Amino acid sequence: MTCQCNARTLSVDTHPDAERVFIDLIRKAPVERRFRLVQSLTQSTLWANIRSWQERCAGNTEQEAAVRFVSFSYGEALAQHVQAALERQEHWHLQLIDLASVARSVL
Repeated sequence: MTCQCNARTLSVDTHPDAERVFIDLIRKAPVERRFRLVQSLTQSTLWANIRSWQERCAGNTEQEAAVRFVSFSYGEALAQHVQAALERQEHWHLQLIDLASVARSVL
């Protein structure tokens, strides 16, 4: 039985039928697959935010942009720890796994 009471979707640009199919596929996916999807979305969002900080503050290195992003999002105390950890890394380049490992090392 399908509910016809509300054709509103969670996404403003998605047809209700398409959204129902998508949600059904997500529900049926194994937990590992759902976790990888969330992890990928999180990493993409993190990367986009750091790139945005780098563009907003012209002349900043990737490292400086990453630290500014952490400071804005999570506070100055954590940003200082991240800054110190990044300074200990000899050849740091913006890669999501790098920033994630640095964050784990300071927590």
